[in-house]
Amino acid sequence: MRFSYHPHQLAGLSFHDSDLTGIEWLRDGEDLILRLFWVPPIDIRDLPTPTASTPGHFTVTSVSRLTVSLDFGELIGTPSIYDVNIEPLPLNRWKVVVSFVGAPDGEIAFECDNISFSADEGTSHSQREG
Repeated sequence: MRFSYHPHQLAGLSFHDSDLTGIEWLRDGEDLILRLFWVPPIDIRDLPTPTASTPGHFTVTSVSRLTVSLDFGELIGTPSIYDVNIEPLPLNRWKVVVSFVGAPDGEIAFECDNISFSADEGTSHSQREG
């Protein structure tokens, strides 16, 4: 089963403890994909979510004001997301801040025309670790 969420729905989801696994720039850097291993919230009642952790991705169009300020230190592995904040802006645009706490400290921030998130039905936590 495939799960897809649009900007207004994303505010109701949590991405805490999900791992950022990749960033892909498309159309000469105008669009991007943020790939992650999502740990879906278990207490969401208004939106259907996968039943276990799963790969997923944000698809972002017409990116501007992109800043990446991360201090990886001696981090080995994928950075763990603390929070994803998505706010509406004038002219039907969105402000997005993906924050990290610990290793790495910092954030990825940008504005965009559209952002959506898609994920497939999850795998068990033991499959993730193995």
